[in-house]
Amino acid sequence: MLVFTKWTKVEEILAVPPAFPMYAYSIASQEQLQARMDSRAQFTDVIGVITAISNTGTTQTKLRQGDNTKRTVTIQTPSNILLDVVLWSERATAFPTDQILKDGQTSPQVVLFVGTLVKSFGGMSLSGSSSCKWYINPDISDTKKLLASRV
Repeated sequence: MLVFTKWTKVEEILAVPPAFPMYAYSIASQEQLQARMDSRAQFTDVIGVITAISNTGTTQTKLRQGDNTKRTVTIQTPSNILLDVVLWSERATAFPTDQILKDGQTSPQVVLFVGTLVKSFGGMSLSGSSSCKWYINPDISDTKKLLASRV
C-alpha cells in the first residue's frame, strides 16, 4: 500500500534496474494478522499451500449493493494454520482454478497473496478485492522454505 501526501515526489524511471525485485511483499506473521483484524489501514500479504478452492458463488453484503461474486481459497500457512482467502468480483473469476487443480495432482501449489485485508467473518479470513494479486509457485525463498517444511 502506498500513501501519498502533498510532499510526495514521484520520479519516472524508464530503465528497470537489474536488481529490481520481481515481487514486492512482506509476509505477515500470525501476530500481525491478529493485529490487523478489520483494519483498512494496511494491506496484508500471506503465503501458503493451497488446500481447497471453492466454486464461484454469489452473495449480498452490507457494503456492496446487488449480488457479488466470490470464491474462497483455503491455504495452509507456514505456521500450519488454515486460512481462508475470499476473492471478490473479478478477482474471484480470474483465479486460475483449473490450472491449479491440474498442477496440484503432481505437486503442492503454493500461492503468494498480496494486497488483502484481514477480516473477522466468524473467524479470521482475508478479503481480496481489486487490490489483491496472487502469484502461483513464485520463485522466491519463502516458497522453497514452505515446501521444504512439508517433507
